[in-house]
Amino acid sequence: MLNHFKLPLPVYRDFLRRYNFGVMDYNAGCTTVFSIYDLRKGPEKCDLFHTRIESSTVDDLFHAFRSNPNIPSKEKFVKKLTGKLRAKMELKLEL
Repeated sequence: MLNHFKLPLPVYRDFLRRYNFGVMDYNAGCTTVFSIYDLRKGPEKCDLFHTRIESSTVDDLFHAFRSNPNIPSKEKFVKKLTGKLRAKMELKLEL
C-alpha cells in the first residue's frame, strides 16, 4: 500500500526504517492495525485526514523489536539524551 503514496509520513517512515519493516498492507487477519493520518495546512488551522490502514501480526512486531540492530545500548542512549538535555539547558540559560 505504501507504493500508492509518494512518501509515508516522516514519523511512520522512521518507524518502518528503524525496525526494518518492509512494505505493510492491510490484512484483516492481522491483530495489530496502524491507522495512518496526516495533517493538511488549512487557511486557519491544520486538518487531520486519514491516508491509509496497514497491519502486522504480533509475532512480526515482536521479532522486529527484538532483533533490531538500530537500537543503541542503554548507556549510549542515556549519554546522548544527557548531552541533548545539557545543550537545551545551556541554550535557555544564555537566552
